[in-house]
Amino acid sequence: MYFHEPTYDLDILCRQNLHIHTCFSGCAKPEMNLHDIVMTAQQSSLDMIAVTDHVSPFSEDEEEFRNSLKALREIAQTIDSPVKLLIGAELSAYGTDNFSYADSDIELDYRLWAQNHYHAGGWIQPEDRSPAGYKNHIIETLTNLIRSDRADCIAHPFHDTYLTNSKKLNVGFARGSVPACFSDNEIGELLELGKKYETAFEINLNAMVDYPEFCRRMYNLGREIGTQFNIGTDAHSLDRIDTRQFIERTKKILL
Repeated sequence: MYFHEPTYDLDILCRQNLHIHTCFSGCAKPEMNLHDIVMTAQQSSLDMIAVTDHVSPFSEDEEEFRNSLKALREIAQTIDSPVKLLIGAELSAYGTDNFSYADSDIELDYRLWAQNHYHAGGWIQPEDRSPAGYKNHIIETLTNLIRSDRADCIAHPFHDTYLTNSKKLNVGFARGSVPACFSDNEIGELLELGKKYETAFEINLNAMVDYPEFCRRMYNLGREIGTQFNIGTDAHSLDRIDTRQFIERTKKILL
């Protein structure tokens, strides 16, 4: 488990990138081999990174995932770098009480959990397909996930990009409709729960651009509560690893 004391100094937070996909994730570019990821992080003067390949809860790929983790750890031993490397995964909370098979018995340095990949086949949808219905589904799922003490961090929390971009789901409402339904009290209760269980919430530098007002609201509520935040770019290519290139934009949005 990875946890650090809460800090709200964005210059410090941006010395980490805790959401990076290697070429073992189908969404990442072939250039995302572990050696080049670490060297890029070193050249960018980052202190710590986490590689977080996807774990699909719907396919029989557990052996493949275990083999990829083993390969990453073997490669990591050959890399000489001052950058601290966490070998983690982006796990799936695909329903209100439904979690990836790899959430307990696989050794991971960092457990990043995605809750809102509604576009993925097999992901459980709420009965009420309205923005408020999805909001309530997110609240129940995150509440159960955090209380289960499985999560080091919640990936791209609250956003609805995958949902509203899905042509298959065709939800019929605009991006941002779901996070707009959250009251400050509802956000605050989840942030309080994260604080209690030492579960961080991710400042996702992609989502922040799409949801600036919401991310500012979440961040400032978290600062009042004492919630831990981690920075991640959801990098699928080497040019997205350096978080520091986004620092001024991050400050402008959040502060």
